[in-house]
Amino acid sequence: MRAALHSERGSVIPEYVMVLTMLLFVLLALIQFVFAAHIHSILRDSAAEGARRAAMMDGTDADGVQLAHELITSAVSEGYASDISIEQVTIDGVAAVRVSVKAPLPVIGLLGPTGGFDIQAHAVREDQFLTTGAGS
Repeated sequence: MRAALHSERGSVIPEYVMVLTMLLFVLLALIQFVFAAHIHSILRDSAAEGARRAAMMDGTDADGVQLAHELITSAVSEGYASDISIEQVTIDGVAAVRVSVKAPLPVIGLLGPTGGFDIQAHAVREDQFLTTGAGS
C-alpha cells in the first residue's frame, strides 16, 4: 500500500501541462518584447524622416509633422501618432530640427500605458549651408 502512495504513475500529464503553460507565457512575453522593439523602431524612423523633411531647403515644420504622422499611422495606428511635436534647436552651434514623438508602450498587443515611448530625432537644417557670394 505504501508503494502506491509514492508512485509517480500518472504524474506526467500534469507536469507536461505545467511546463507547457510556463513555456507558453515565456514565448508570449518574448513575442511582445520583440513587437515593442519593432514599434519603437518604426516610431524612431518616422521621427527621423519627419525631421529630415522639415530640415530640407524647402521644408516646413508642418511638412515634418505631417510626414511623421503619415508614416506612423500607416505602419502602426492613429493612436501612436497623436503626440508629435517639432522645434527648431541649435546643437553645438549648428541649426537643427528636433521631432519628438510620445506614444504608448505596447504591453498587450497595441494596448499599453500612454507616454511609454518618448522618442526624439534630429536633422541639420540645409538652409544654413547656403552661400551667397559674388558671381553665384
